[in-house]
Amino acid sequence: MIKNQWYGILGQANSGASRYSLWSYGQASLHVSTPDENVTIPYKLETGRWTHIAWAMSTGTTSTLFIDGQQIWQGTMARTANAGSVFTAGGAQQETDNEFDGSFDHLKVWDAALTASQVQTSMHTYSTFSGSPALRALYDFNEVENGLLLDRSGNGRNLSLPSNFNSSDL
Repeated sequence: MIKNQWYGILGQANSGASRYSLWSYGQASLHVSTPDENVTIPYKLETGRWTHIAWAMSTGTTSTLFIDGQQIWQGTMARTANAGSVFTAGGAQQETDNEFDGSFDHLKVWDAALTASQVQTSMHTYSTFSGSPALRALYDFNEVENGLLLDRSGNGRNLSLPSNFNSSDL
């Protein structure tokens, strides 16, 4: 049962307070945060099915959140700090008790914000676009080797898995 509490979905941080992150609050809302701003978006994630989530952040101040290829929110959020070197999926560096109660199929990190059309094109494929934006990382979550989740983009950004990780969790 999903409780009404915060669950970390994705995060990239320098420290607990300086982060870019995406959270869910039970099934009631989603929450995006930058080091300078936090926005809560009323949206109920459905349980028992795959959901495609895309958070597009421009190099300026525009952020857009897509669910299953459809824009559900767009707003202005300042981007003033480096995202940091600690990347988390299914949790958050500063909150280890409330891990995301779900599964990931694959995760892509791009070097620029995608348009709605690009999100829709990308969401069911492992392919990239020619030119811009460029794929920075692609994690399949089926390919683990020596305690690493392999980056299939060709950029070598493999992720270290927690010591208590069990490959049957995939």
